Amino acid sequence: GEFIRLPIPNVNLITHNELHMAISDVKNSDSISAVSHGFIGAGINGEALVLFDDANFVNMGKLLKYSQKSSISEFELEVLMDISNILVAACLNALSEQLNVSFSHNHPIILGRHCDIDQVLENNSQRWDKILAIEIAYAINSQDIQFDLLLLFPGHAMELVYDKLLKTSL
Repeated sequence: GEFIRLPIPNVNLITHNELHMAISDVKNSDSISAVSHGFIGAGINGEALVLFDDANFVNMGKLLKYSQKSSISEFELEVLMDISNILVAACLNALSEQLNVSFSHNHPIILGRHCDIDQVLENNSQRWDKILAIEIAYAINSQDIQFDLLLLFPGHAMELVYDKLLKTSL
């Protein structure tokens, strides 16, 4: 029952070195939490990163109608994992339909909790030279909630994505 502000995704072809700047631009908060979901289908692989402003946990929990019966840490972990699973599954399902590809994704991996973006990137550096980065920024203004989803495709997967897009548009 809430309006979700969802601007047009930002799409860029970047290098590994530019990824740090791109993610830093996305999150200018002092403290974030980040979750990664790797995915693959028809030779197309990638990684979905969900970045949360840590100030959002209480509001996201209220929106999901969760009660804080457990410790704060467990409550935040549940909210973090549930929201990231919902976002990534919805986005990958839509992408699957557009590309006519069935994606499977691995279990989420927490890249960092209550840390700054430099710590997340330092501990989880990418292995790819060229990256297609799709940034989707979500906001629920009435609840003061903002988070970002980044879909990252390595260079070799981009050609497969382009081929699939061309075939589905014909």
